[in-house]
Amino acid sequence: MTEHERARQWRENMGLSRDRLSELVGFSASRISEIEAGISRTDGRPVSDGVMQRYRMACAAVALGIEFDWDTATVRPLQRVQITTIRSEQ
Repeated sequence: MTEHERARQWRENMGLSRDRLSELVGFSASRISEIEAGISRTDGRPVSDGVMQRYRMACAAVALGIEFDWDTATVRPLQRVQITTIRSEQ
C-alpha cells in the first residue's frame, strides 16, 4: 500500500470526512483529496515529499489531540477534537 493510500485509510479509520479533517489540519478538502490520490490535479505530478511531510505532521497532531502554541512554543490539548476509537480493517 502506498503512502497516499495509507493516508486515506487513516482518515477513514479515524471516522473523519475530508471536510472535517480540513478544518482540523488547515489543508483544503480538495488538497486532502489530491494527497489521498497521490497526484496534483493542477499539474498531474505526484504530491511532493514536503507536502506529505507537513500533512503527516498535521494528522499526527490530530491523532494525538494536540495543537502547537506559537507564542510559548508548547503543545497543548486540542479541546475541540474528541476521537475515541480507531477502527482497524486488518
